[in-house]
Amino acid sequence: MAKTLRELAEEEEQLPDGHPEWQHVALGWQALAIAQSEKIIELEQELKSMTDAKNGFQSALARANAARSKP
Repeated sequence: MAKTLRELAEEEEQLPDGHPEWQHVALGWQALAIAQSEKIIELEQELKSMTDAKNGFQSALARANAARSKP
């Protein structure tokens, strides 16, 4: 499981410059960035779906109001 931002920052603070574990920390940062990117994509898709549903509802409401106002 990917480490949290706080865990990575704490780990980074404890390592002296040039320590071999820096590669591990860098990989952790990359894993966190990938996980966040995937979450952003998921949220963008969810937002698009909600926007499409809202637009469909507004369109149906406009048609219903137009039909109701016709004599």
